Amino acid sequence: MLKHEKDVRGKKLSKNRVTLLVSASLSREKYPLIVMRKFKNPRCFKRIKRLPLGYFSQSNSWMTAGIFYQIMNRLNKKLLLEKRKVLILLGQSPTHPKGLDCFQQIQFLFLPKNTTSCTQPLDLGIIHSLKCHFRKIL
Repeated sequence: MLKHEKDVRGKKLSKNRVTLLVSASLSREKYPLIVMRKFKNPRCFKRIKRLPLGYFSQSNSWMTAGIFYQIMNRLNKKLLLEKRKVLILLGQSPTHPKGLDCFQQIQFLFLPKNTTSCTQPLDLGIIHSLKCHFRKIL
């Protein structure tokens, strides 16, 4: 919801949503953003042949366990080719299912409940900074 939408009376609030998957690495490896939106083929992508980010469509623009599996499967294949293994920190979320033993190159560590905001690196200011830059551009 944008600031100016709060002041409008008698109008429905916008239900446009965007979900971003932001990832980071201790070795400073760059990972592209992954965007989840409602539309499968948005008009703004009409003439674009290759996106510089990952894009998934979902009716409510939220992450689902199915999308999470697809993303982890792509990462696992990439890591298998590079012959590397990684550890991924995850918060307690229904989109992070517990049965993730099928990925050979990825080990998952689930953070204890109610500690994500103070222990997960991206929650310690990186996501907030990204949102501020996005809103400034918007």
